Amino acid sequence: MPRVESRLMVAARAISQALLWLLATATCMFALDQLAREQLRAQLDGVASERLGMRLQSTSPHRWSGKVPTDIVAKRVFSTATFEFKDDGLHFRVGQDPAAVGLVISGNIDLLSHSTLTIDIASSSPARVSLLVRESLDEPVCASEARPVPAGPSELEFDISRIQWRCANSARSAPRQAAMLRLQFEGAANTEHIFRSAQLNLRSTLAVADLAGHAAPLLPAPGDEPAFERELQRLVADPARPHPTLLQLPLDARVEQVLVARDHILEAMPETIIVPKGDLASVSERAVAWSSSSPPASWLPWLGVTLLAAVLMLLRLRPPFNPRLRAALELAGVMGVPLGLILGNQIGDNLSPPLLAVAAITFVFALSLLFGAAPALPGSRLLVRGWSVALLSIAIASSVSLLLGDGITHFDLPTSAEGARYLAWATAQQFLICVIVAGRIEILCRNRRAAILGAAVLFALLHAPNAMLMQLTFVGGLIWTWNWQRHRALPANIVAHALCGILLTLSLPPHWLYSAEVSARYFLIGPS
Repeated sequence: MPRVESRLMVAARAISQALLWLLATATCMFALDQLAREQLRAQLDGVASERLGMRLQSTSPHRWSGKVPTDIVAKRVFSTATFEFKDDGLHFRVGQDPAAVGLVISGNIDLLSHSTLTIDIASSSPARVSLLVRESLDEPVCASEARPVPAGPSELEFDISRIQWRCANSARSAPRQAAMLRLQFEGAANTEHIFRSAQLNLRSTLAVADLAGHAAPLLPAPGDEPAFERELQRLVADPARPHPTLLQLPLDARVEQVLVARDHILEAMPETIIVPKGDLASVSERAVAWSSSSPPASWLPWLGVTLLAAVLMLLRLRPPFNPRLRAALELAGVMGVPLGLILGNQIGDNLSPPLLAVAAITFVFALSLLFGAAPALPGSRLLVRGWSVALLSIAIASSVSLLLGDGITHFDLPTSAEGARYLAWATAQQFLICVIVAGRIEILCRNRRAAILGAAVLFALLHAPNAMLMQLTFVGGLIWTWNWQRHRALPANIVAHALCGILLTLSLPPHWLYSAEVSARYFLIGPS
């Protein structure tokens, strides 16, 4: 009888531990989803507050500097090989063919809400400049009439609605929006130009008193697609709607659905100011208090890079003797800065040199932790078992792809170069999460299950605020970390990671997996 009771107690303990494990997993999944929702709301609130603040202060959101390469499309001048970015602007020479300077824009520009485009340039001899606009990237180029440019410095102003335009060699009215905007320079061969800056000027201003009574229609929830489409089309067709339009959008749908709806709104009504439902009052308060902050001193980021390098070097050369303290500090050194940058939406479209230096320093520190603590090589039998577990993750990814991708089984495979890059990226992530992070969490918590759960959570957080990708990487992290702990099956994990990532990112539609980007890049207009 005591033996039976002992077996029952063991079974009850196993069941309770399994239930606790499932509860912890479900809690993490829920928390990751809530984090993505809060970051989406914060991002929409921030953009809306900034755009409204600019309107209140009559500050144009569209300004370009010839001194900043990232303000220029492809960081070059088209149709000429002679150009250089200098402290006073973009220097270039015009050859036999006209030269064009493309201005980087995020999404489409609502030209109806702007009156003029001001260009600050200098030319070595008289020339002409015109505007090239595409209302969408698949439509023909519309060219404005050319304006004369005198020799020397000058400031030209294009009245967008009054100048003459030609599209596909036919005269027409001014374009209503711009998906592409370029300046085309013509003149005598070898004429030197200096493009200093350009700015679109607002057609009308918005006063603080107007903001309280400003209409902000509420769209239906993005999950109710028919109702959402009907109301959106009604707003588009309304000739009395202001430019830009201010509206409210419910967030009671999946994050991916909301972002797809946001893109659809901005495609139909460029530069619409989208405020989450219920946040109009707080966004208005932030807009009134908004001010254009000056960038930090150029030496401050490099000071932070230097301090980080010094701290990590000290930790590597003089680690503490206490194993748990050492594991905690090494874990913080590897994950602290990357998580801070990603969760703080600091990873944008163009990484600055200090951010690249931070990434390199952290990566070198993580690699250095491999020396002196290399894992034991797995035997052939364990290697086979490890591959079977890895195949399970591929099967799960395939099932998700078929279920959420509406049965899509055909897609464009990546090129060999793209596949090699992603395989290298998967290798780096598996080394980080399995070899470095999971082992140190286990030392810190003295619990293998906690190490699996903790490593999977950190792996998911590295993909914030991408809601679906965090959920998928959390599940993958659980499987691959367990596979590493059980079989040391790193090669199997790497292959499974790469195949799962390629399969899901290529097969899932945007309303399920908006993009594979993380941090601020995830909120770029249009899934990439």
